[in-house]
Amino acid sequence: MRILMLGLTIMLFVISCEEPIDPPIDCTGECLFTKTDATGIISFTNCYDKWSITFDADSLQAIIINPDSKLEVEGLKIEVSGIFYDNDFPFLMPDPPGPIQHKLEIRKYQVLD
Repeated sequence: MRILMLGLTIMLFVISCEEPIDPPIDCTGECLFTKTDATGIISFTNCYDKWSITFDADSLQAIIINPDSKLEVEGLKIEVSGIFYDNDFPFLMPDPPGPIQHKLEIRKYQVLD
């Protein structure tokens, strides 16, 4: 009986010490789509006077709605998860490549080397 109790205690300890699982990111309301653990490069977008990210996988660019001051570094590479919406920020000046179609609400990020 003691061996069984010891085994159950050890299992309970191991289970409780596991890394917490991030809750899924829900796309509700005006949300267009989400990305999870996507890598990209931070840049300042003059025509909007806002920080943005360009993703490595598909070259999608999005204005960051809620930039942490730690992210306000030109050329910073990050891994990010978040929710995308239609960009409704106004142009402050013309931009030859055209308007950025999306804005991003960051839910979690990690700075990469």
